[in-house]
Amino acid sequence: FFQAEDGIRDYKVTGVQTCALPIYPIMLDFCRDNYSYADPTFDPVRRVMWFSSNRPGGYGQLDLWFAYLIQGSWGELYNPGLGVNSPSMEQSPKIMDGDIYYSTDVPGGMGGFDLKLCREQDQWRSSVQLAEPFNTASNDYSCLKLSEHKWILSSRSEEHTSELQSP
Repeated sequence: FFQAEDGIRDYKVTGVQTCALPIYPIMLDFCRDNYSYADPTFDPVRRVMWFSSNRPGGYGQLDLWFAYLIQGSWGELYNPGLGVNSPSMEQSPKIMDGDIYYSTDVPGGMGGFDLKLCREQDQWRSSVQLAEPFNTASNDYSCLKLSEHKWILSSRSEEHTSELQSP
């Protein structure tokens, strides 16, 4: 991940943090190792960033992690635990109204990857699998809330074609 700052350009990471133009990124301190950091999402109201990573301290292949932005610096990294993460892969977190929507391939879902919801009111300690039309027999990767009753859903069918759905 990069953080905008005057100075060095470094392209050694997998994700990009939103920043003002012109962009003179520097690598965030916690990304200076050989682990994967991907799918960043930032809530400017709560000043929290969620991402997926295979860093040590996780429970599976990829886990969700979060960190707060405190006085211009990223605080400690938190793993929300087994109520959210699993021995499988959790990825593609999206923050909407403080809640986290993400994709997981944990066994027992409707398809290969399924969308789950982790609520802020539960302090992001547990999650629930979303029902149809959010999840299908295909791989469901991501969602975006446009309004109360309008969403964009991203999935990939067995034939490997991408679809956009709006329930």
